[in-house]
Amino acid sequence: MLEQRVVLVTGASGGIGTEIVKRLKDDGFFVVAASRSQDVSEEIQNVLRIAYDVSNAAESRKMINSIKAKFGRLDAAVNNAGILRDSLLGMLEDSVLGEVMETNALALVRHMRDESRLMIRQKSGVIVNVSSIVGIDGNVGQVAYSASKAAVLGATVSAAKELAKFSIRVNAVAPGLIDTKMLRQTNQEKVAAMASRIPLARLGTPRDVASLVSFLVSDDSSYITGQVIRVDGGFVV
Repeated sequence: MLEQRVVLVTGASGGIGTEIVKRLKDDGFFVVAASRSQDVSEEIQNVLRIAYDVSNAAESRKMINSIKAKFGRLDAAVNNAGILRDSLLGMLEDSVLGEVMETNALALVRHMRDESRLMIRQKSGVIVNVSSIVGIDGNVGQVAYSASKAAVLGATVSAAKELAKFSIRVNAVAPGLIDTKMLRQTNQEKVAAMASRIPLARLGTPRDVASLVSFLVSDDSSYITGQVIRVDGGFVV
């Protein structure tokens, strides 16, 4: 049996996901890096790459069961997979709303359910969910995205209360404007206007988020659960 602690990271091919994988690998975890197309950076060595669609309940359960079969345990999980689909409320299509809620909220809750089942058996574990400050503050043109990320926060706090008796901690990180490919694909005038309201006067980096995740899955945060921690440079609404 593998002696290293095992961690699952979903959305591992994105900018934030890649940095989380790198950081947790450096922290001594054996990382199961999950993405839709298994295109996790080839620069990262000695990780297990798994490709599946997080919004497919059968596939996600099969994947988590495979972790149980291969390693016998799951020490930590970082539920980071998500999509961004901007739309003003009056123009929001049902298909877009469904896709965003399914991927960002429902899939994450199902992952927590299946991850926690494995952790309950071992009576230990840590879950970190990646939300967004938009789930707290809201934003014009992002009703669907805001709703999905707000759902993550409610699920996080509820799961933390429910799982504490099994020595399982659950927290969420809420990134602000992070310099990723996803952000660079959005309206740059809008991004610039929002960036001007950041007291630290810079965009965040994926490493900023990964550093917090590293802390939350470590023993240094052993008395922290049910929390939502912003990584936003002091962003002012």
